[in-house]
This record gives sequence, C-alpha cells and structure tokens, in this order.
Amino acid sequence: MQSERTFRTDGGRDASVNMETIQISGLTCRVKKITVSDDGKLTMAIDATATDNEAIERVRDLIMIQQGEVMLTLEGVAVESTDQAPH
Repeated sequence: MQSERTFRTDGGRDASVNMETIQISGLTCRVKKITVSDDGKLTMAIDATATDNEAIERVRDLIMIQQGEVMLTLEGVAVESTDQAPH
C-alpha cells in the first residue's frame, strides 16, 4: 500500500532558515493542477518521484522553502513518447 504525506504551512517564515541559500534545480516533475482564485491567488500542485538521495534532498528543500516567498522558474522539457503505435 502506498502512503502519502502532505506538508502545508501557513506562509509564516521560520527565522532559522536562510531562504537565500536554498536553490532547487533539476527536480523533474509534472504540474498536476493550477488553480487561480477570484482575488488572484495562484495554487499549483506538482507531482515528482524522488527515487534517489539527490531528489529526496530537493524535496526536503521544497518543504523548507514553502515557509516563505520564492521566485519560481518552470522549464518545459521534451520527453520521448512511450507510445508504440505505428506512425
């Protein structure tokens, strides 16, 4: 059985965490859901698989930086299709 953990913060900032030193790059993920409220708040849900120590560290960093504001950059990547249908 697969377990799921959800980490949420109220947007408060932990003074012991230096946000400027945390940079996350190279975490492959999919944007699963984007919601925009009437007052302009954007909520994104991402899906990533952390199967090695490096990816697990990136997820740990995501949990740390969600305590404050961040600058987000998303980059699309070309993925080879696994569809074996004839062309």
